[in-house]
Amino acid sequence: MLGFGEAELALMIALYMAQDSFGTTCNITGDGAISLWVNKFAKQSPQAENIEQTQN
Repeated sequence: MLGFGEAELALMIALYMAQDSFGTTCNITGDGAISLWVNKFAKQSPQAENIEQTQN
């Protein structure tokens, strides 16, 4: 449809495969970092203190 030849298609597939694993790694690492950040600030909130007091 776009007129790419076999060489161009092979290059696009190779670049996608290389980029895909890197992108997945960045996504997982970013999700972990954000969850640590949210957990840190959730423990500092006044609501968290109220919940801990009612559970004890």
